[in-house]
Amino acid sequence: MRTIRLRKMTLSHFKGCGGYVLEPNGRSATIRGTNGAGKTTLADAWSWCMTGRSAAGQTDFAIKTIGHEGADHAVTVDLEVDGEPLRFSRTYREKRTKKRGSSVAELTGHETLYQIDGVPVQEREWLARIATLAPPETWNIVSSPHGFAVLPWQRRRAILAGLCGEPTLADVVASDPELADLPGILGQRTLDDHRRTIAARRRDVRQELTQLPARIDELDRQLSALDGLDKETISARATEVERLLSEAQAGAGVDGLRRRRSSLQTNRHELIGRRSEERDRTLRALRARVSRAWEDQSTAQRRVRSEGTAAAESERLASEAEQRAESLREEFRNVQLAARAKQIPGVCGRCGQPLPEHMLEEARQQANAEIARTLSQISERGKRAAAQAQEHARAAAAQREAEAVAETAISEATALLSSLGKEEAEAERAVHPLDEQIDQLDRQVADLDKQIAAAQTPDAEPLRAEQRRLRSDLARLDGAAGIRQRAADLEAELQGMAAEDERIERELWLLDRYAFALAMLTEARVNGLFRNVEFRLFRRQVNGGIDPCCDILVAGVPHGAGLNKGAEVVAGLEIVRVLQQHYGLAVPIFLDGRESVVEIPEIGTQVIGLVVDGAAKEMEVEYE
Repeated sequence: MRTIRLRKMTLSHFKGCGGYVLEPNGRSATIRGTNGAGKTTLADAWSWCMTGRSAAGQTDFAIKTIGHEGADHAVTVDLEVDGEPLRFSRTYREKRTKKRGSSVAELTGHETLYQIDGVPVQEREWLARIATLAPPETWNIVSSPHGFAVLPWQRRRAILAGLCGEPTLADVVASDPELADLPGILGQRTLDDHRRTIAARRRDVRQELTQLPARIDELDRQLSALDGLDKETISARATEVERLLSEAQAGAGVDGLRRRRSSLQTNRHELIGRRSEERDRTLRALRARVSRAWEDQSTAQRRVRSEGTAAAESERLASEAEQRAESLREEFRNVQLAARAKQIPGVCGRCGQPLPEHMLEEARQQANAEIARTLSQISERGKRAAAQAQEHARAAAAQREAEAVAETAISEATALLSSLGKEEAEAERAVHPLDEQIDQLDRQVADLDKQIAAAQTPDAEPLRAEQRRLRSDLARLDGAAGIRQRAADLEAELQGMAAEDERIERELWLLDRYAFALAMLTEARVNGLFRNVEFRLFRRQVNGGIDPCCDILVAGVPHGAGLNKGAEVVAGLEIVRVLQQHYGLAVPIFLDGRESVVEIPEIGTQVIGLVVDGAAKEMEVEYE
């Protein structure tokens, strides 16, 4: 790990400070002073010299000292980098130019000058040398407890992902058995490409599912117009008509018998049409009920799968929350036991003399307060975990109840389908009231045929008209086979589209489940690097989806939204510790607001604490 320590920092006319020298010689230090004494100016001077930004990350802030605008506003830092000295100096000054004909130089701009080890250099050389220590953005986040928190959340998230690496597809699939089929479904596509592909395909499938039933109904209407026509009967009659026409070359017709026979045939066809229409009406109503029952059964099956999966997930989350709660209860008991066993030493650790009673009492009160705070934090976390367990358990119970309701719906739909199937079969076999009338007309027509044959040769012109009609009916019946085949093809296509729609819905569900599993795995990896700080990298939406984010949490309270200043500083120091270890870089930290923290956690680097102290009218430095 590269170790950088501040040995000396010199300010000249920087932010109202005419001149100041801080010389910790690589040691940590505490600087006390009242408000306005210049503590934050020291932190800004350090950050500006190394990165060109203020300690708060601003690039546009007041550097010049009022009343000394024409002076050089400079900061020089003397560092020790892995034991070797290194000096950086940055100077901000006004540029003044005399215009022709004027004796007074006018302000025309500003310039920044750079020196490394006392040697003037160009800005690119300066930046290149700084970059050998750490890039400017990296420097900000490893040298200030506030540097990481002020970054945009997208940048914070990218940095955290770099700490532990983005989980691979195989990692996420291994974390959830439900995702086992996902790699085979994706093939060579990325997750986003596959989602776009199947979303576009779903639009096409849904459009086809909307249009196909109307096309099938149109073909059914065409076929219903042919009901009552029998090809064998018509073909036989056409043969008979051809024979009669061959005999009608010389004879006169029996017009009366033929007209009567034609009238009977007309009545017969009307009765057949009415019978077919009434029977089809009954069958269509039954088939519509069958179709709705199939749809209800399919909907209930999808609901069973959906609620079962959701319930399993809620049960898993409830178990995890209960385990966390139990772990926190155990931690609570351990802290209580440790507190009872802890003894306050009654003698001074330096001189060995007995401590006065008031100092002993003060030490006991401090120890008890610290234990109380620790127990309170553990208790709050335990309550939240128990509440989460109850919430997930209630959700699981509700989902299991919904699953049972859906299973009941499946049973009801299955029973209804069986009943409707029997009704449909009975309706097709039932004897129609018009059948007897049709049979009677058939017998009358047969008698007339015998009379016409026995009388004389039929008239040719009516036979030709009947021949044309018979040929037209045969042509329509021949076309009906193609219509039926097309209707069957469309029915098969409709079933295929329904199956494909169900497959697409499952793949979209898998993609959503993958996104959730990725979120949980990424958060677990990142949070495993920290002790007291947690990061929320995803937010659950109302519709079950997730949105990426990067929120810093301490005991469930978001940074910058309710977290107290001391907790923010401690959280920032822990983040700095992890980042310094990751980048292999230990740099000095200027800790503004040091008074808000009771005890600074050990982070293994030089810390310059800035403490507000109304009793210190001038800055007072206390070195370790």
